[in-house]
Amino acid sequence: MYPIIFEIGPFSLSTLWFFAVIGFIIATKLFLTMTQKRKLKLNIFFENSLLFMIVPILIGRLIGILNYIIMTDFFNLKDFLLGLFTFWDQKFSFWGAFLSFIILLILALKKKGQDVLPWIDSISIPLLIGMAIANIGKYLSGEGYGKPTSLPFGVTYENIDVY
Repeated sequence: MYPIIFEIGPFSLSTLWFFAVIGFIIATKLFLTMTQKRKLKLNIFFENSLLFMIVPILIGRLIGILNYIIMTDFFNLKDFLLGLFTFWDQKFSFWGAFLSFIILLILALKKKGQDVLPWIDSISIPLLIGMAIANIGKYLSGEGYGKPTSLPFGVTYENIDVY
């Protein structure tokens, strides 16, 4: 288990976020290639760039913090409001960000009068590849655990940080 790749002073590079960024870069490149093949116009992202960047990140963060509050039964308004803008503690919901991105995309496409299905088709394969790469980081950092198993390919984490 390697949760931290390296540390330099106060900076530490998390395995999970390193692989998540690599997965995002590869998925973005593949998405751009697929949109070019389908002759989809990317100007929808340029016209609404701040909306497509800020809203999914904040909603993903909000859902991640709410999930933490539900799991720990700890709520402090000041920590909650400041926590929306601190991303280094890894309280982030990928699915919340992804769902808000898809909703924004569908609304923007409907406003422009474009068909949604070619866009969803262009997003699906890069999404799966990006998630697969990010899950490698999740596994290496020790966060990808589940129920105990007796199968021969099961992995045992012996760490007090695993809940």
